[in-house]
Amino acid sequence: MNNSSGIAIMVMVTYILPINTIFLIYLHIIRYIRRTTNTIQIRQNINKRDMIVFKRIIILFVFLEILSIPSFVVWILYIITGYTSAWNYTFLAFISSISQLVMSLVLASTTSQIREKLKWRSTQVHPNVEIRVQYHNTQVSDHHDPKEKF
Repeated sequence: MNNSSGIAIMVMVTYILPINTIFLIYLHIIRYIRRTTNTIQIRQNINKRDMIVFKRIIILFVFLEILSIPSFVVWILYIITGYTSAWNYTFLAFISSISQLVMSLVLASTTSQIREKLKWRSTQVHPNVEIRVQYHNTQVSDHHDPKEKF
């Protein structure tokens, strides 16, 4: 009896304990890699989305600055001369209307959901192409024989 229990303990210490330890270590490593991979992928997706939003904001800001140049010029002229003429108000109203139109178009073009809704979809019908198949022992003809059964 002593001999068999000693052999069982030796087998457990020599084989089973190291194999179980290695298995648990690999299991822990796999869980850690999956967790960090998921975290990295989630973080990359968040960073990608944030970059898209940041890019859209920069584009809108640049267009807003470009469209405000005429108003800025009129304001500088007012500071230099000390008065405004009647045409300035009409000019600024026209520029404001154009700016609002351009900003709406820029906003629509930078937002992917709106851009998808506004895409031109072709409703043109395209005819099917006729494909003729010639079997080994037959000839191709353009007309059907009236006696031929279908």
